[in-house]
Amino acid sequence: GSQQILTSSIERLIDKFKWKKSMRWGSNNLKWIRPLRSILAIEYSAQGVASPLKPKIDGVYVGSQTVGHRFMSTSPISISSVDEYSKYLRENFTEYDQKQREQKILMQIDMLTKEKYLEPIKDENLLEEVSGLVEWPIALMGDISNDFLGLPEEILQSVMRTHQRYFAVRSTKTRKIIKFITIANIEAKDNGKHILEGNKRVLNSRLADARFFWEIDIAKVKNNGFDSFAKDLKGVTFFRGLGTQYDRIIRIENIAQKLNEVLYNLSIDEINLAARVCKADLVSSTVKEFPELQGLLGSHFAKLSEFSNEVSLACKEHYGPIGPDDNVSKNPLSVTIALADKIDLLTSFWSVNQKPTGSKDPFGLRRAAIGIIRLSIDNRITLNMDNIFQFSEHEFDVDSILKFLFEKLRAYVLDEGISISIFDACMKNSSNSDIFSLVERSRSLATFLESNDGQMLLKLSKRALNILFSEEKKDGVEYSLPPEKLKILNSQELALMNMIETVEVKIEDFLSNEKYSDALILLSQLHPLVEGFFSSVQINDENAILRRNRLCILGAIRSLLEKFADFSILD
Repeated sequence: GSQQILTSSIERLIDKFKWKKSMRWGSNNLKWIRPLRSILAIEYSAQGVASPLKPKIDGVYVGSQTVGHRFMSTSPISISSVDEYSKYLRENFTEYDQKQREQKILMQIDMLTKEKYLEPIKDENLLEEVSGLVEWPIALMGDISNDFLGLPEEILQSVMRTHQRYFAVRSTKTRKIIKFITIANIEAKDNGKHILEGNKRVLNSRLADARFFWEIDIAKVKNNGFDSFAKDLKGVTFFRGLGTQYDRIIRIENIAQKLNEVLYNLSIDEINLAARVCKADLVSSTVKEFPELQGLLGSHFAKLSEFSNEVSLACKEHYGPIGPDDNVSKNPLSVTIALADKIDLLTSFWSVNQKPTGSKDPFGLRRAAIGIIRLSIDNRITLNMDNIFQFSEHEFDVDSILKFLFEKLRAYVLDEGISISIFDACMKNSSNSDIFSLVERSRSLATFLESNDGQMLLKLSKRALNILFSEEKKDGVEYSLPPEKLKILNSQELALMNMIETVEVKIEDFLSNEKYSDALILLSQLHPLVEGFFSSVQINDENAILRRNRLCILGAIRSLLEKFADFSILD
């Protein structure tokens, strides 16, 4: 019974498992991501007795036997329980828990560098990758040959990380990278001397290549200046129908100039230079060999050309922020070029109808949209998005880009813990598509609604709006005209109307100065007067003039609330 079901389930699982790339080996037909040597499969009975399962999988042993480390463990062993399995593996040099392997690597790196005036450069991604490649991590530290210590830190680190998966180690005295740490998968008899020699040989030849390209670029910068690289961008196609990288930097330059007028008012020469050189390192020999260094090397070349520190930073920072954990630049020139770069990227691909579909986004357009969002929020930039996309000279559907951008913004705000109904209420009422103000407004409203005053305001708005909507529906009109101070009004009505006038003047001022919390406190001050109004008058009075005037008072409250958000859609 159960044996049969489990056996056929395992056979089906292995047979139908989908890998992106799989391989065959030996003479059998099974395809898998790597050659499968054996599968440990045991069934437990209710009495806790283990018996091996025997599914048939082409060319692979399946049963109760397993092995530890391929070179250091003893012969195979039969396993009859989970505890036995974990104990056996650790005794046979196999740490099966990824987190434990990561901890082991960190501890060993710490042991190698501690108290030697050395410190490892933190690298979470590399740690995760390396600990997925080894079963029994053994950290070994080697020297970088003196010939290469003059190379920029980014090149050293990139060659070590990307090509060799080594951790870079710097001197705490000189702050220069002087050593590397490699993670072996075996305890060698000679304490890893042989392994280190091999690794050092490979690293040296990699670094020699890097130095060769770096020296070609340095000579070119010294002779002709880094801005001379820009003309070579004419030979690099950007994308079918979108011209070359040179055409792209001209577009970025134009957008950056227009952004500059509404943003920081920096020097036009500085804007033009930064736009011209921000992509110029793409044609350098070193970046062609090490594409992951784009931007970083541009900042070195800009320094060598004695451009300002801001231009050098813009080369490095205009690609960012990349991903949710990346820092957002606060340098005005970098921010301007980064926004121009992302506006051009989105409008360019929209103009040739290459929008992201499903999970595919080969041109990083989602990343560009999130970049615009984070640059705006972190730098407190109030920009009307409708306008800034018009800075691009492409033909494209602006509404479609804005829809895309604001979908990403909704997800961003939700991640921050603000409810979608709050965001939508603020969104519905923001007269322009200004990201920073919209997020600040949503944050203020979310915080305010957690207070007693906030709950009172919500209750008041619900009651006023519900009555208003149902009467408007019944009458088929909208009560949006200002109420009149009729002679026959009672004191509660007059007091409320006077308060509405006062609030109306002040709230405009608060909102235009982005004092959102003050605006909400002001709105909640209507509460006692509205309570008094409801308890002292009958809205649906027989006197048609009084009834209409009272509904217009509720209409005036609605238009006050709407200056901040659409309270009718709040939960």
